[in-house]
Amino acid sequence: FEMSLGKLVLRDGKISEIGPDAFFFGSQFTCSLLASALWFAGLTPTVADCATFQPGWLLNVFLRNYIIMIVFYGGYHKHFYVPPKEGHHKFNPAFPPEEQHDHDRYYTTLSMTIASVFEVVALYGWANGLFPAMFDTLSGNWLYSLVMVFVIALFNDMHFYFVHRFLHTSFMYANFHKLHHLSKNPGPWSGMSMHPVESILYISRVAAVLAVPHHPIFFYFSLLNTTLMPVPGHSGFEEWLGNEFHFLHHHLFNLNYGSPAVPLDFCFGSHKQVDHGKMQAKQPAKQQANHDKTS
Repeated sequence: FEMSLGKLVLRDGKISEIGPDAFFFGSQFTCSLLASALWFAGLTPTVADCATFQPGWLLNVFLRNYIIMIVFYGGYHKHFYVPPKEGHHKFNPAFPPEEQHDHDRYYTTLSMTIASVFEVVALYGWANGLFPAMFDTLSGNWLYSLVMVFVIALFNDMHFYFVHRFLHTSFMYANFHKLHHLSKNPGPWSGMSMHPVESILYISRVAAVLAVPHHPIFFYFSLLNTTLMPVPGHSGFEEWLGNEFHFLHHHLFNLNYGSPAVPLDFCFGSHKQVDHGKMQAKQPAKQQANHDKTS
């Protein structure tokens, strides 16, 4: 019995190989947690100031998120695609046309706007006691905080998997999710290039976090992972925390719906790992056409 998660290989329940991708999850997890603390403590309006909708803090939230998007998405794009970074481990050696990048920028910006609305609702809700918040959690209960981090990370991956499977049903795919798959050879800006309906479904996982008592940092941990972590998974390169798991979903369509961190694809028979040395062109356009007919 063998199961592969990135380059962490389990044979008979024991870890037999650990490669660079096995450290992807730990690096992403740690960076996300630290960035979430900075996002809330240093870049977010004081919760008490958000009890009424005022232009000042609303503008703060939207502009801050657009700036983070431009720096993070744009930084990845510039590093790998301006100019195209030849001679590095790119999963698809071809580079997408500039028209695709423009298309993805537009829809990713729209998705970030929707994510900002979710954040505005959270801040307003905390300020008015609509959502449970435990502002002393970090100093008063470290065990609860640690458990919350892992529960949120697990929930995010499970939510992504089941929402993604739902988006691959015939109606949802044809009307909404197909837009995301227009980026057959994804780049960094493809991460949240989604139809607004898909964006709402995808980002809704941060709303679920609001129902549980916790420090707001954990909401931002969920929000950051939702809005920024799609970038490495869509960059097309192995460098900078990239991995081929989701690239294969764009390339082959009917597999790898979730995250390699939580093996739901393995459990439900949709997991696929391809040896680059044996990988051949799969005629993505033809497969997508077949997908449209059979999903």
